[in-house]
Amino acid sequence: MLGLVEQAEGLGVDVVLLPSSAHLDAQTLNRLMVFADVECACPRESFARWSVLGGVHR
Repeated sequence: MLGLVEQAEGLGVDVVLLPSSAHLDAQTLNRLMVFADVECACPRESFARWSVLGGVHR
């Protein structure tokens, strides 16, 4: 069984929608933000993916 990060990356998603930021720990959030934005419903929070300036996204 794949975890959230592996599933989202494998599907090539641009945004991960969650009911709450409490569903993620800081490490998982950081791993998601490498390739996707994260949107949380309650409290309303948005986490934009990390910028890849001058780098290559694998």
